[in-house]
Amino acid sequence: MRTGISETPELEHLGPHEQQIPVGEPVRLLGFTAGRGGMPAAVVRARGPSRADEVWTVGRDAELVLAGGRTLQLESIAREPAIVLRTREAPGNPWALAASLLMAAGVALLWRKLAR
Repeated sequence: MRTGISETPELEHLGPHEQQIPVGEPVRLLGFTAGRGGMPAAVVRARGPSRADEVWTVGRDAELVLAGGRTLQLESIAREPAIVLRTREAPGNPWALAASLLMAAGVALLWRKLAR
């Protein structure tokens, strides 16, 4: 699903699920849920008027008042095909490195024998 959380002026993109409002209030998209009448709504974490970090549910017709008196409105929620890529970092195993080098040396020696 794609969401358009907007506020005037345009939001500055920070990451896959976080956008920065120009006055410096971070808004983090936590997920989606069913709102009033079964319509989709976004679950966001933001600082409210009390300056406390709270979790809010924002539907298409709702406004969220942020710290500093600015408002946040949900522009749209839509289904779109997407590909999610995840990087994986794992420490290398020294025995695996030694085995791969030994295997490469064996293939090189075998290739020399077969090439004649």
